[in-house]
Amino acid sequence: MRAYVLMIALVGLIPTAFFMPHVGLLVWEWISFMNPHREVFGAVGNFRLVLVMAIVTSLSWALSREPVKIPINRTTVLIGLFIFWVTVTTITAMVPAISWPIWERTIKTLFLLLFIIGLINNRTRIHAFIWVAAISISYFSIEGSAAWVLSGGRHHHSGPPGTMITDNNHLALALVITVPLLNYLRLTSEQKFVRFSLVAVMALVVVTVIVTYSRGGLIGMGAMLFYLWWRGKKKVLGAIVAALLLVPAVSLMPDSWGDRMGTIKTADKDSSFQGRLEVWEVSFRIANDHPLVGGGFSVTESFDVFRRYVPEAERSRAPHSIYFELLGQHGFIGIGIYMMLVLVAWRNGNWIIRNARNRPEMTWAGQLAAMIHVSMVGFFVAGAAVNLAYYDLALSLLAILSCVRTILARSIAAENPESPLGLERPVHARHLPAKSIRP
Repeated sequence: MRAYVLMIALVGLIPTAFFMPHVGLLVWEWISFMNPHREVFGAVGNFRLVLVMAIVTSLSWALSREPVKIPINRTTVLIGLFIFWVTVTTITAMVPAISWPIWERTIKTLFLLLFIIGLINNRTRIHAFIWVAAISISYFSIEGSAAWVLSGGRHHHSGPPGTMITDNNHLALALVITVPLLNYLRLTSEQKFVRFSLVAVMALVVVTVIVTYSRGGLIGMGAMLFYLWWRGKKKVLGAIVAALLLVPAVSLMPDSWGDRMGTIKTADKDSSFQGRLEVWEVSFRIANDHPLVGGGFSVTESFDVFRRYVPEAERSRAPHSIYFELLGQHGFIGIGIYMMLVLVAWRNGNWIIRNARNRPEMTWAGQLAAMIHVSMVGFFVAGAAVNLAYYDLALSLLAILSCVRTILARSIAAENPESPLGLERPVHARHLPAKSIRP
């Protein structure tokens, strides 16, 4: 039944997407983030819908009246450099048969970022993008919460099979970084019913993060709450709200959940954590042996490579850290480019927040940048324990910050025609030459 619903939806969306490239991008985003085809059975579940939508969107953009132009800025340059570098590291990979399939998936994600920066060029499109992202991931919170209730609190929730969020830890992190996006939609929604519904969904997301039994998800949620408390003005009220959200949910969890979370305090005795330390050491040693190019995508998942560094190992391991994942797979240059991209995105967010202040028509931009900052804190703190360096939702938020900065800079330039488009600080009338000040 679900397969038929999906096919009907695609039959209706693809023709529209072919004539409207930004709609094609939204469909591409939905399929990439939610993976609805993995939730159905039969041939549709194995169909390469992401590739289909990438092709449809590319053709639509090329044939449309919209300028086929991707802005040249720090974000796009770094994305281009990263595309080039991961291609180099795949060509030189220690195990090409493992690396090339992951390269193909990652390249589609990186090109999605470039399409986002090229096509998401106004507030309406940004708002639509955030709505699609929030709905795509929040779906799993509704599904997970229902399963948890029906199982009497014994359900361990995980993502759709064969996706980047299949693992419970990965799904938890996806849900964690969605909470600030839901809050942004709440802040910018005019309808009380919509705002109330978004609060309810946020509560469900928090519950679902807990029922994934993910320690990384719990740490990521805690990092976001601490960041919000630290940046907020009403610290006491913030602490009370956090307690009201978390304490009831945690108190309803079975003893097995408490035992699982209790291992955070005894990580040095936990076999899972010890295994992570082992693979982190292997990743670092691979980077030392191949400092420029690393070992290629998924190199530590090759048993032959893993045993070369740990002769007594009984099996290979995934990196279990975005930082060691990047280091072992793409060397010091690869992780350097990636972290520069993250730093530029964070600075874009700061620039947006600073320049949107005292501009009522751009309040939404400051709110979105602030919430994406919160998502970044959750992702890059919890990401220290999961291998999700190429997660499309997280990387897309970095691209969205570039889009918002461009829109805000355009607005500032319209106010002050003599100011440069990419100015770091707004130019006020008192700073302009006297001849440029009109009554």
